[in-house]
Amino acid sequence: MWYRKTIAVQAAPTIEETEFILSLSERPESIIGVIGWIDIDNSSYEKQLETFRKNPKFVGICFMIPIWIKSKLFESVLLFLEY
Repeated sequence: MWYRKTIAVQAAPTIEETEFILSLSERPESIIGVIGWIDIDNSSYEKQLETFRKNPKFVGICFMIPIWIKSKLFESVLLFLEY
């Protein structure tokens, strides 16, 4: 039997959408990973990231490019993700 597996990528820049997709991934049928969003302009972005990283299906971050490039925290986030 052939199985399809999906990495779901959030489309809206909201924490709520990332949480929603992660809740959908609790069903073992098809979603094996979630690429979510964190608000890197929010002072609590590290806490947001740490919370999501506790979920084994959270596999990455998707930035909205115009927001990402304009962000003053761009380099800080990259350094944080490297550790």
